[in-house]
Amino acid sequence: MSTAVLIPWRDVACPHRARALDWVRVRLTADGYHVVVGTHDDGPWCKALAVADALAQTTADTLVIHDADVWCDGLTDAVSSVKDGATWAIPHRPVRGIHRLTEHSTTSYMAGEPYDRLPLAEPAYDGVAGGGVVVLRRVVYEACPLDPRFRGFGGEDESWGYALRALRGSPWRGAGALVHLWHPPQPRISRTTGSEASHALRKRYARARYRPDQIAALVKEARSCSVPC
Repeated sequence: MSTAVLIPWRDVACPHRARALDWVRVRLTADGYHVVVGTHDDGPWCKALAVADALAQTTADTLVIHDADVWCDGLTDAVSSVKDGATWAIPHRPVRGIHRLTEHSTTSYMAGEPYDRLPLAEPAYDGVAGGGVVVLRRVVYEACPLDPRFRGFGGEDESWGYALRALRGSPWRGAGALVHLWHPPQPRISRTTGSEASHALRKRYARARYRPDQIAALVKEARSCSVPC
């Protein structure tokens, strides 16, 4: 099965984000991956539409949805797990698997210093399934995509993870660390809330996460929407 790494991206004229994207793209390419950058520049940020833009540029049947500002050394194992039959996979460990670097640590990490020798911006934390890096088959993504009604940063990853888990079961999990490269945060209501509408939509997914029928209804709504509705 062919594999493509889809990186959702918006150019916000931030040199730190641009540096992270360039570094991630070079490393992925050096590891033999076909990298496709999808963009969404019209109106408030929408990760789903950026991923859709990247998806339209490839016919690969195994997809890696990969944020532009993260790195995980366990990606190869996650891709192999999906090719071997796993429905979806997350390369980093579930407990304290996210390591958010400081600005100076990011520079050192990019220069080759191991992340576990560098200061962090905060203690390692668990993160959410659906964020950072996710590997899955194309048919799975097309049946259960990111919801394009999420606008701004926050809520879309967690909700997608709820949907995948409810409809496709638990993911294969790796044992590595997801390293988050530093950049200034984008404007938003809070770290996890991009807009009031997105926050309300995330709550709908959270309430339905143990009800596959309700999650399926939300996914049906999402697949029918290309604009907020």
